Amino acid sequence: MEWSLLLEVLFTTLGGAAVQLFFTGRVWRLSKKNIPLTIVIAALVLATAGCGIAWTIIAMTFETFEDLLKISHLTVTINALSTATDMIIAAVLCYMLNSARTGFKKSDNIINRLIIFVVNTGVLTSMCAIASLVSVLVSPNTLIYASFYFCIGRLYTNSLLATLNARKALSNSALDDGSHMMVSMPPTIMNPSATGTESRAGGMKSSPPNINIRIDTTKESTHDHGIFGTVR
Repeated sequence: MEWSLLLEVLFTTLGGAAVQLFFTGRVWRLSKKNIPLTIVIAALVLATAGCGIAWTIIAMTFETFEDLLKISHLTVTINALSTATDMIIAAVLCYMLNSARTGFKKSDNIINRLIIFVVNTGVLTSMCAIASLVSVLVSPNTLIYASFYFCIGRLYTNSLLATLNARKALSNSALDDGSHMMVSMPPTIMNPSATGTESRAGGMKSSPPNINIRIDTTKESTHDHGIFGTVR
């Protein structure tokens, strides 16, 4: 057996576990530190990593690639756990974000963007894990599943980098949605005695024009809270 190939499996397993733990931390923050939920997801991540490490250790004792078929049941377990973990993380994040809707259009639009982003970052890794799982179930006597499994590590890395890079862009988009508003105020509010003025032409009273006031607003963005950052 080529040891470099086995190390590729090990690094894929550890890299995927690290990214999944990162998103587990997002679940913990967004769920207001829900410990039972976080423990369940973290347990799935650690179980996937443990199975991957065990697969690598066992595979090192084999002489040929054909011997890898003897541990196909462990391969199925790894892909099933990985798929389940990705789908649970994405579902929980989407549910938590959807529950945070306020009814205001601007904030709801930001939440919609976050939900779409969560789905997009998790769908590739989930589809790749599902493809690997289906391959090993449909064709257990081949190594077709390996072509999909080796892509998972790179997709996890891209998912993490996309998440980190998107935080600033999402926060800036929230800050750009309007910075001031105009308020029209009747003059009687500013001066209650100013109920009208005498007209020179016919002695009729005419009301002075309303006073327009421009109110500038500022917004502060705090990162690393919630899923990508909380905009206040």
